[in-house]
This record gives sequence, structure tokens and C-alpha cells, in this order.
Amino acid sequence: MSGVVAGLIGSVKSAPSAPVNLVTNPSFTTNTNDWFTFSSISRDTTVFRSAPASLLSEAGDSDPLAYYYKTNLLTVGQTYSLSLWIRTFTTQSFTIHLDAGATRQTLTTAEQSSAASWTNYKIENVTCTGNGTLQIYIGCLYSAYIDDVSVVLGATAVP
Repeated sequence: MSGVVAGLIGSVKSAPSAPVNLVTNPSFTTNTNDWFTFSSISRDTTVFRSAPASLLSEAGDSDPLAYYYKTNLLTVGQTYSLSLWIRTFTTQSFTIHLDAGATRQTLTTAEQSSAASWTNYKIENVTCTGNGTLQIYIGCLYSAYIDDVSVVLGATAVP
């Protein structure tokens, strides 16, 4: 009987592990570290997709732009995918860039209405070249909330 049990145990395949999110503090749980802007960003604990907070990029003198930057994070030759959620105050489109080293992929969205809902955007299967720096840019004309930002190794983003 032990041979049968051992055979069954040996034939059971383990489930693949969940992809590791390379973005530090993707839901702005404690702060906005590693995020920058040319206008104003803050951590908002009243409007969020997942508790306890989101990033609020506010309109200022220039277009609001949330910007994430980490050096020596990616591996040259590997592919990476981005997923993030945005909620806006007013109808507008967004320009989202994912830089994997020297490779940039851009997504310009259709206008998102100012409805009180979150929209998921993805940039997938970007191969890192040149260096291991990860950069994410989110540009828009008016204020917006950003939450649940994820960059993972692989061709498919995780929402």
C-alpha cells in the first residue's frame, strides 16, 4: 500500500506560485514612497479600490503625472507586464508608459468617463533591454486616483 500512496503523492503536481509584484507598496498601504510627480500626489484613505488607500494625483500648474522609478530591479532579456487601476474625476484619457530598462511600451487610453468606477489598464509582455530599471509613468490632464499597481515577471499581467 505504501507504494500506491507514494505513487499518488508523486503524481500530484503542485500549483504554480503566484507571480511576485515588483512594485513596492502597490496599494499605498503606508505611504507613497517611490512615487513622484510634477504636480501633487498624496495618499487618499477615503477613495480606494482596495483598502486602505489609493494614490491621488492632483491637477496643478502642469499635467499631473504619477511616476514610479526603481533601479537594478529587472533582468535584461526577461519580459514584464503591468496592471493598474485608475478612477477619474472628469472625462479624460491617460497615457501610461512601462519602461523595462531601455524598452518603452505606451498605452494611450480612450476617454474614461467620470463615473464612480475603477478601470483596469494593462501593458503586457515588455522585454527588458539595456539595464534593469523599472519606470512607470501615468499622465493625464486632470486629477485621478491610482491603485493596485502591479508589475510581474512574465507575459501576462495580474489584475
